[in-house]
Amino acid sequence: MASITFRDGKYRVSIRKKDQDVSKTFSNKEDAELYSKWKEDLIDQIENFNPSPEELLTLDSAIDMKVEDAEKYGLDFRTISSLKGLKIHFSDDLHRSLNEFSYEFLLSKAKIFMQTEVKHGGNIAKGGNLKMPSVKTVMNRFRYLSTVLGYLNMNGFSFQNHSLAVLNYLNSLNKQE
Repeated sequence: MASITFRDGKYRVSIRKKDQDVSKTFSNKEDAELYSKWKEDLIDQIENFNPSPEELLTLDSAIDMKVEDAEKYGLDFRTISSLKGLKIHFSDDLHRSLNEFSYEFLLSKAKIFMQTEVKHGGNIAKGGNLKMPSVKTVMNRFRYLSTVLGYLNMNGFSFQNHSLAVLNYLNSLNKQE
């Protein structure tokens, strides 16, 4: 609840609400009233804004956490490089909250990966060439993504690992090849 008192030619706003104790002095009453209404609304909104860690964690930070853990436990260079490679493959999505990685979203990413040429045989400038990726290549990307999400789940986060369902889909395609 806000109160406005007049003292020594100034208006003092005092707000005591939901464990918040705020005070501020103004030279005119209108500013004091506007501030008190704004601050009370803000305190109410802050209480309603209580996102879970899962809503705040991005793909970029999740990959960093898994890479740090892999390096700490001395996993092989190839595994660590593949985990870091997720930042290249999912570069447009690094800023996204992991809660945004639904099955439909990941399936659409897999289909895009299947239709995007990849470098094969070394540096293109030195004789390498572009070709369509195999299903196994795309599956590997999702295996490593699944590893990142699984790592988070084992460490107290709660994500539905939709990359596993995408892997099942890709595996069915792989059997058809």
